[in-house]
Amino acid sequence: MPALALAVPGRADTVCADQADSHPAGDAIVVADGLGSASLGSLGSYTVVPLVLGQLRDDAWAGVPAEALGERLHALYNEATGGAREVATTCLFAFVVRNRLIVGQVGDGLVAVLRTSGALWTMEVDKDFGNETNALPRHAPRCRELPLDTVDGVLLASDGVADDLVPARHLELVRTLLAEARRAPEALEERLHGWLTRWPTPNSHDDRAVALLWIQR
Repeated sequence: MPALALAVPGRADTVCADQADSHPAGDAIVVADGLGSASLGSLGSYTVVPLVLGQLRDDAWAGVPAEALGERLHALYNEATGGAREVATTCLFAFVVRNRLIVGQVGDGLVAVLRTSGALWTMEVDKDFGNETNALPRHAPRCRELPLDTVDGVLLASDGVADDLVPARHLELVRTLLAEARRAPEALEERLHGWLTRWPTPNSHDDRAVALLWIQR
């Protein structure tokens, strides 16, 4: 299961609060966005990514059910950060574990799964009171499980990307990216980096991150 992940700052002279990474085995991807309203949000995104690709992925492979993985990450993150709200971050992830795809999300962003039927499945974004973004360490991710034989690939995108995408074109975008990833992943990664760096939305200075995982059959 090949994968790619990348993040770029919205401004060249700032620390990127978005993080994106994939496991060397190609079976796991994660995107995190440290909240700009939290004084240490970028530390939050840097902290959660290795937790997801390390212990949480190991737990999934050890048989922890999908519905328990969100609370497991919540506990791991609170242990790592002391539960301080200053390190608030969103988190999106996807694991291929044997014959299953497990996806999780807390906070803004896009989790989009292209099904083998050609349909696109997306997770709904949770919001707190007053339309406030849910985030770790206060909230746990919601997780879902899909049979792997019904999945073609997954796109994760932070809100710096997702908020500027036209929902009606999500299917076209995911289908195109997965097709290009299968054909020439190195070229796609270079093109994506240019796209994220020269973002077409005027005056958009939010950090941006994406991750792709595609199933080879």
